[in-house]
Amino acid sequence: VARHWIERLHPDGFRLDAVKHVPLDFWQDFNASSQAQGGQGFLLLGEYLNGDPKATRDIWKQGRFNSLFDFPLYYSMKDVFAGGADMRQLASRLYFDRNYPDAGLLATFLDNHDLDRFITSCGGDERKYRLALAFLLTARGIPTLSYGNEQGLAGAHNPEPENRRSMIFEPESELFKFTRELIALRKGGPALRRGLQCHLHADATTYAFARLMPDQMAVVVFNNDEQLRQIDFELPSAGLPKLLDSKIGTARAIVRQGRLQTSLAGKSFAVFIADTKSGQYEKVFRNWQKRFFNERAWGSRTLTLKLKASYLPEKAKVFFTGNFPEIGDWSSEPRKAVPMLKISDDEYVATVKMPLGRIFEGKCFYRSEKLTVWQPGGNLIAEVTDTGSEYIHMDWKDLE
Repeated sequence: VARHWIERLHPDGFRLDAVKHVPLDFWQDFNASSQAQGGQGFLLLGEYLNGDPKATRDIWKQGRFNSLFDFPLYYSMKDVFAGGADMRQLASRLYFDRNYPDAGLLATFLDNHDLDRFITSCGGDERKYRLALAFLLTARGIPTLSYGNEQGLAGAHNPEPENRRSMIFEPESELFKFTRELIALRKGGPALRRGLQCHLHADATTYAFARLMPDQMAVVVFNNDEQLRQIDFELPSAGLPKLLDSKIGTARAIVRQGRLQTSLAGKSFAVFIADTKSGQYEKVFRNWQKRFFNERAWGSRTLTLKLKASYLPEKAKVFFTGNFPEIGDWSSEPRKAVPMLKISDDEYVATVKMPLGRIFEGKCFYRSEKLTVWQPGGNLIAEVTDTGSEYIHMDWKDLE
């Protein structure tokens, strides 16, 4: 059947549904055959509904797809923009990009026919939805719009699939115009389409990244707070104008001594793109590219993890685990996790060495007899920098 449609219609590719419900050896044969017949650029886009980036990577490689829908990033976007979670979740998720065959080929999205509409997840708050849409159309990947994204079409998936309701056609709506403006901005900016994704800054409510090419740099800044925020961070390269105006909205940035400073109103974003000469960022682009493919290229640092926990069982053995092999790969097995040494009645410490620039997640747990108890609340998310304190503080009670 696939051969018939390739011969008859010469499509650019196939969207392949329900990947996890079909044996892997089928996908291997099907994709290899379709690629051979369709040609080198034939797109084989799989829908593998799984939020685990490692599982996504493995299916991508083993199934011989050349693209998958980016469900891991979708769930992080939903947590952050719809749910108000820590914006460092986005930075952590994008840090994993170096493990994919090519993260730029992942199909990013807000809506899927098996999930609630994104604006429904936002509780109908269009400000949150606009931030997510702006992120979708400025970050790496292949932005994929479902019908109705440009109109904020709402609808839950359960108990009835209202997310599949009829399309709304309102070309004069403000959201339609906003979407069109974002698409035009991405289309007109090579860095936004193909640039290397470079992490610049993240805290609980603000996030900034660059899209970098040898000839252009775009800097995108988000404020997910309800209040105005002053945001200040180091740029990857000097040579930008002293004043920059956002390509969307009214925000303005000051560039001083290699740092960008801007003020963003609550639930807003800015996109700064400077006119540059050919090859201006060639050196810095190669440097960041080297770092992307070799995360230890800029060196490492030893960090001290400190946990304050007042009410743990007397004989409890405390461990830290997280999303990298050096910190246990999320294992709760004592032989894999990082053991924490008890130094007082309510303090535990451990040291870990990790590459500079790494953004990692983790949390503590204790073992008491055969019982495993996890630290309550969300994950610790931290960045390994060459400045600031070597200590990372955690408090078991703070997360209760």
